[in-house]
Amino acid sequence: MYRNIGTTAQPSFTLITKDYADLSTVLSGSIISAVPAPGDIDNDGDVDLFVITNGNALSWYENTGGAGNPCNFSIYKFNFFSINFPSSDPVPQLFDYDKDGKLDLMVATKNGKVYYYRNNGTVSAPSFTLATGSFPNVSLKGDFFVYGLDGFGAPYFYNEGPQTKLLGGCITGQIYLWDVPSISTNSCTLIDSTANGILEPTYSTPWYEDINGDGKPDLFIGNSGGGVSFYSSKAPDVSVKDNFVNENSVRVYPNPATDVVMIESAEGFVSIKEIELTNMLGQKIKFEKVNKHMCELQMADVPEGIYFIRITQQLNEQTFITTKKIIKR
Repeated sequence: MYRNIGTTAQPSFTLITKDYADLSTVLSGSIISAVPAPGDIDNDGDVDLFVITNGNALSWYENTGGAGNPCNFSIYKFNFFSINFPSSDPVPQLFDYDKDGKLDLMVATKNGKVYYYRNNGTVSAPSFTLATGSFPNVSLKGDFFVYGLDGFGAPYFYNEGPQTKLLGGCITGQIYLWDVPSISTNSCTLIDSTANGILEPTYSTPWYEDINGDGKPDLFIGNSGGGVSFYSSKAPDVSVKDNFVNENSVRVYPNPATDVVMIESAEGFVSIKEIELTNMLGQKIKFEKVNKHMCELQMADVPEGIYFIRITQQLNEQTFITTKKIIKR
């Protein structure tokens, strides 16, 4: 748990505990993984917590604190719904997909698919049933020849007016964006496979919520290195579709690389300000400050593998960030 000790417009987080709600003492066995999903599942005005532990057991932490009070997770219901997920490593989200006033359970799994468990219970007593198979046409996977069969999807559904949308993270670090129909058996429409040009380190996990009080959602993305990236709705490099910057705004070559990588702005009047090289775990390998439209990055001392180059460009005092994947051989 990281508490926000900042202001409404300027959030700032500090670590409170690494064992929120005493999860380690509640579980009888060891914790290999724990993936939480918050939501007022029993409609009593406070936020409860669903947690999937060790890749299979969906448990319910009931918040008995009451509306407007500090959370009090005093009732722990282990594997309460006895759900057998279609694939391993499920990542949950509580979201009212069918808009009936009850939170449904949305789950992405290791196979890169996303499933919809409809809440067939009441507003105060949830009960979940797999509505259909996975959402048609949705696949949170990367290149088979690089990442294999697995996708390790992570979903975030949200409403944009009457339209439901899905932000999906996966093993590659990219963020997918889909239009989701109101009928779960109809095909979803892919809007973008690298939404906003974002490419994080592996196992990207998105969360989309207004954190700075400006009425527009901000984007958080976790990754396998343990870090969290924050894309603010107030930042100039967010929602830049109308500007010149796109996935072709900077060239990185040769790829695969051996000793040297050339980095070049597609437009000569755009300066490259910073270059950061990270590995698949999100660990920083190199960082350089530059101030020109073309530069080179020495790779001779970098082990073979897959890396990400995060390139910061500047135009008329606006900063734009592009991430490129590169293979070192």
